Amino acid sequence: VEDEASLAWLANLGCLEIHPWLSSTDSLVYPDFAVFDLDPPGFHFFPQVLEVALLVKEALDSLGLKAYPKTSGSSGVQVFVPLKKGFTYEEVRIFSGTVCAVIEKNDRRTTTERRVEARGERIYLDYLQNVQGKTINAPYSVRPLDGAPVSTPLLWSEVEEGRVRPGDFTIRTIFARLQEQGDIFTGHPGEQQDIGPFLEELKVGAPGAGPFRKN
Repeated sequence: VEDEASLAWLANLGCLEIHPWLSSTDSLVYPDFAVFDLDPPGFHFFPQVLEVALLVKEALDSLGLKAYPKTSGSSGVQVFVPLKKGFTYEEVRIFSGTVCAVIEKNDRRTTTERRVEARGERIYLDYLQNVQGKTINAPYSVRPLDGAPVSTPLLWSEVEEGRVRPGDFTIRTIFARLQEQGDIFTGHPGEQQDIGPFLEELKVGAPGAGPFRKN
């Protein structure tokens, strides 16, 4: 959407959310990001979602990978990991699925269970968004919910403080935030992060090896 007429056309169709692929048009089979979609059973679990996002960060930090959180615009948080080009969706899914499995094993508040009825009050670690053709809402996308919440990039310091809530970021408040902090998501897609060594360790499976061992 590059002009007002196109925006008005989309609004007339009720297309409020922007849901792009994780890969660019010049290389559709190789995603630019891995994404961890943290989905709670309800809005009142948001403080726990922030805590789980920090677990994801801790796991990724141990691999030497930078990650960037944003609110989903609904009740969850999504953590993006910019990648070097050349990893397939399957490889990225193996990577993100392994990270989620380790977190699930060590924190009973989380689950990778696909069936909603079987999750209970656990936070769903959705790594299956890393599939070609699947989409996830873009940063600054407005969601069709009460108050017109906006999917908003966060600083890790905000996540650590645990004070932010989904209702803090709406179509009425987002522009003041952008004026104050700028677009804190800008620049991340260009980062070239290599998950090859992680995938290689999974293949080798040597005794005592593993992607999360202590330095």
